[in-house]
Amino acid sequence: MGSQNTARRVWGPWSVIDEVPLPELPLAPLEQAGAPAILVREAAVPAPGADWQQITPLVHRAPDGTLRFEVPDIAAFLVSGDGWTVSVAPASGAEAGDVRLFLYGTVQALLAVAHGLLPLHAATMAKDGRALAISGASGAGKSTLAAALSHAGWHLVADDVTLVGASPAGPLQVSPGVPRVKLWRDMVEGFGLTTDGLARTRMELEKFQLLPAHGMAAGPVPLAALVLLEAPPPGPLGTPPPPLTLTRLRGQEAFLGVESAVYRRRLVGALMPAKQRLAALGGLASRAAVHRLVRVQSLAALPEVLAALEGVLACNPVGAAGAAQP
Repeated sequence: MGSQNTARRVWGPWSVIDEVPLPELPLAPLEQAGAPAILVREAAVPAPGADWQQITPLVHRAPDGTLRFEVPDIAAFLVSGDGWTVSVAPASGAEAGDVRLFLYGTVQALLAVAHGLLPLHAATMAKDGRALAISGASGAGKSTLAAALSHAGWHLVADDVTLVGASPAGPLQVSPGVPRVKLWRDMVEGFGLTTDGLARTRMELEKFQLLPAHGMAAGPVPLAALVLLEAPPPGPLGTPPPPLTLTRLRGQEAFLGVESAVYRRRLVGALMPAKQRLAALGGLASRAAVHRLVRVQSLAALPEVLAALEGVLACNPVGAAGAAQP
């Protein structure tokens, strides 16, 4: 998996030097040539020591803050305590794309915590210089909505994992992530596209990577709103689907909504100091407009859902301090 030809690339808010090829990431502009960069290298990853803390079944933390994450039959990853080095040890026979899938997922969340960022399980889109994050459980339709918004002229910021800069001053910022949207075969075909020539997210899955139809956001974007997707409760057999509902959440409801949107919530909660975590969650809940969107998940309902999302962004400009205006 390793390569003798390294490149400096952009991954979210960071520059990275990829001794492990990361072909999905864009090359860094020349002005970033001297900036600090995360080194992603192929190297041996030792087993956790007796004094390491088990955070989850797959993640361990050393006394110096080094984090070890292993996916059986795929790879082991080691993230240095300062967040500036990632070592990757692929398992024998593992597909490089499968290794990168976990690098862009859980390992990115580990890096986010090390750098003081809040990772959300969200697809984030931008329009008119503002961003809207769409969160929900796996399979809730985040990526489908991202693809539909991209076809409608929005720019992709990130799919699946969105990193929020939760600094106390200035606007909340989200940075462009991996430039692709991941869709199941039926959704690809539902958009009138073919899977021919598309890379799979994992070799055994019928899930594919698409380039965003309207391209990526050019740089960090202020976050205006967070929309939490939910499905309506099942009704009696044969009854028509319930109407779409969109509810603005405030106070504790907004805080809990943001907490539910955190990527790898249990892991991040265990790694991030409590004071920092509460400040990040509370800052996002109070400075972005948090909504709950309950809708039937179908391609036929897409126009109504897209109109609702357009309305959320239009009604929530971002103020100078980064707060969505009431």
